[in-house]
Amino acid sequence: MDTTLKTNHIALQHNHESEKNEMRETMSDLAHHLQSEVVNWRIQKIMIYHMTDGLLQQDPEKFNIGFLPAITQHDYHTTSQLWHFDISCRNNKLFSSPNESGHHEDVHRETAKRQGLGRSRVIDRCLFGMSFAHKSSLLDTPAGLTPVESLWFEDGNLILRAEDSLFRIYSGILSARSSVFRDMFAFPPPAEGNAKMDGCPIIEVYDSAEDMTYFLQAILDSRYSFVHDNQPCLILPPSYFEPPPSATHLPIIAGILRLSAKYDVQYLRIRAMQHLLTTYPTTLADWKVRDTKRTVPAIDNTPFALLLLAREFDLPWLLPSVMYCICSHPIEKTLDGVSWHGSHLDLPWNDKRLCLIGRSNLLKQQNKDAIEMAKVPGDEVDCQGSSCIATRIKCAEILCDWGVAGILDFAEDNVALFNSGLCKPCQSAFTGQCALASEGMWQAIPGMFELPSWDELERQRLLALE
Repeated sequence: MDTTLKTNHIALQHNHESEKNEMRETMSDLAHHLQSEVVNWRIQKIMIYHMTDGLLQQDPEKFNIGFLPAITQHDYHTTSQLWHFDISCRNNKLFSSPNESGHHEDVHRETAKRQGLGRSRVIDRCLFGMSFAHKSSLLDTPAGLTPVESLWFEDGNLILRAEDSLFRIYSGILSARSSVFRDMFAFPPPAEGNAKMDGCPIIEVYDSAEDMTYFLQAILDSRYSFVHDNQPCLILPPSYFEPPPSATHLPIIAGILRLSAKYDVQYLRIRAMQHLLTTYPTTLADWKVRDTKRTVPAIDNTPFALLLLAREFDLPWLLPSVMYCICSHPIEKTLDGVSWHGSHLDLPWNDKRLCLIGRSNLLKQQNKDAIEMAKVPGDEVDCQGSSCIATRIKCAEILCDWGVAGILDFAEDNVALFNSGLCKPCQSAFTGQCALASEGMWQAIPGMFELPSWDELERQRLLALE
């Protein structure tokens, strides 16, 4: 089916500058009417022109009204997709439109007035060029395949197929972002046997349609930013998959990680790793503020999905924080698996083993810390309160009932109890004791799960960013 840009011209009367606003109102009314009456059309554009000495002159102003056929199940012919406009005084006709039989029906000025288009008046010696881009390539899509509308560009020169989804994009942009695509496009496709659609070659990729959607959206619509005083400063308004602190979701990160590694798009891979680090950091200081700095929402069972993701993409620096979080969940989830994002996730046996070993080690260390909290302070603390000992014992009991993986956040979550039940010298000593316990626990966490030290994991993380 022909996809050539179609153009209809509308001869109008009156060429006074004061009439332009009324002209726009008229066309806006017309656009509103067409959209309400014909659901399979949508607005595209109209360009304003002037005639001077018989020559067509383009007005510097443009405004988006025009009409474009949207995706429809009906197999219209090219001629029946066009709206024929003629609002000259000679025939008193506003426009003609295709009916179900393919013939055109006229809509006259009287009809338009009854339908709320009463402001329509003609303006002398103005010419409107109305462009209709017929989306025949979408209408002619092979059965069983679905174009992804947000990633389907009529002037694209390449169609990617992932599962049953089609993406019409630009090979030049992919080549600029991805060395894999650049090398792929460097070799001309075979003369025969190469599938095409609407003149564009179709390349089938063996990735999920969901991952490909996230990946292409990030490539085509992720605007660059720079950092000043440790704060991101966007050159353009925020768009899709921006770096932290912009929020995102784990399925998006997973899809972009998967395909940025496969197709060698390093800046997207680094960006995905930065998002994960806001939630599962490598330092205690970042852990303490992760609830305010995280860019991945706290959805139930996310740590289990993250563990699988860290294994898939070799991100070992995430493992201690992730396994620590898993230990705060009921042990049945580690053993039996969890539901996440519509799927059942089950950890590999070795990771189950490491989580169970780490869980046991965490409980041992946590009980030791609880005993230290309950001890009566020595002579180095000038205790001045009668309730300090009882408060210390109460805090130790709370920590024992806190569950696994609790000491890192214990002091912050129970500060009100400390302040009300301890004297000033004991408050200071107790706060310092909790800080030492948190730091000691943090440094011990990797070893509890039979993982390398934080220093080694951080070295590996920095190496992965190169």
